[in-house]
Amino acid sequence: MASCKANEVEPFAYLRDVLARITDHAADRLEELLPDQWLKHHPEAHYTRRR
Repeated sequence: MASCKANEVEPFAYLRDVLARITDHAADRLEELLPDQWLKHHPEAHYTRRR
């Protein structure tokens, strides 16, 4: 959650997608599932923090 917050990723969208795909994802490409990399392919999940 802290990584999602730091990268301005909507955490529930991230978890929903990653948990649904992780069992079929190649182990040598797990870095693609990190919030900063994941956001590049899911720009709709970007949010701006409220101050």
